[in-house]
Amino acid sequence: MNKKSTTLTRLTAALTAVVFLCLSGLTTKAQVNAYSFSSAAGTYTPLTTPTNIFTGVTDDAISAAIAIPFTFTYNGTGYTTLKVNTNGTVYLGSAFTSGTNYSAISSAVANAGSISGVGRDLQGQAAGGSLDYKVLGSAPNRQFVVQWTNYRNFAGATTQDYDFQIVLNETTN
Repeated sequence: MNKKSTTLTRLTAALTAVVFLCLSGLTTKAQVNAYSFSSAAGTYTPLTTPTNIFTGVTDDAISAAIAIPFTFTYNGTGYTTLKVNTNGTVYLGSAFTSGTNYSAISSAVANAGSISGVGRDLQGQAAGGSLDYKVLGSAPNRQFVVQWTNYRNFAGATTQDYDFQIVLNETTN
């Protein structure tokens, strides 16, 4: 082998090693980049006769697993149960057990099945604080609605009043 050929072989080997090291540090993670955000004007309509999860002053609580009456596909995975956190988050599946996750979708903790309506340290208020759910409609167009009523920031003024819902749609996911 001549000197030119040996140098070229070493250079190729070095480049291959660098590319391999760069690529080996990458990990593939499921992304929800197929989802988009949209906003629409509408009227908030509170649920009538929902099933109650928590009432009154609640802080950092998480529900037991609740059955979804249809398979809800999120981020490529089908779910039939969820847990609800008083801090404004729905966790699809039943593995998540911490009630203190305040920022589920921007946390370093892996929460692949998290849907967050507010993602703050919230607390139900003594007067009227309620966390509920209800199934609306009929198959194949049901909606599983989770509703936070009269919640506020944990250290916020008692005059705060957050009422919001997370809606899971059966057919469109």
